[in-house]
Amino acid sequence: MRIQKSLVKTHYAPLRARSRTSRDELLMIEVTFGSAQQNCAGSGICKAIHLKALDRNLLQKMNRCSQAISIVKIDQTNAVVFFFVMASMCKHAIKQYFSENIFRVESAFELAISAPQMERKFTIPSGEYPAEFLQDYIIVKFKDGS
Repeated sequence: MRIQKSLVKTHYAPLRARSRTSRDELLMIEVTFGSAQQNCAGSGICKAIHLKALDRNLLQKMNRCSQAISIVKIDQTNAVVFFFVMASMCKHAIKQYFSENIFRVESAFELAISAPQMERKFTIPSGEYPAEFLQDYIIVKFKDGS
């Protein structure tokens, strides 16, 4: 899997163009799959690091079978929506973490949003969340459990 253009032009810019309100801040996140309680083993999100700047070699540096790039926004219902970029993941990761169109979160995790329009922490509860497959993304919508 290769990203033909830059990650920004291919993924981030089109999603930003679809943002309907000023509240729809888009953040680029590097996700490490797993459970923080199990030292990043298992399923869910172990770490989520806000990428303030994109490194051209980011995909080469990542372990694409345990990490992914996701574009994150808060929608009008206050849900946290992850757009996992399919090109940033190996096929094994897609099969392991999104099988049967479900994303499992074994243990709750906190996501700190630090954007011009919003400073907030969200708690994503453990559970099973529907995963919607599109051509370039896997979309998972999390309700805030705070």
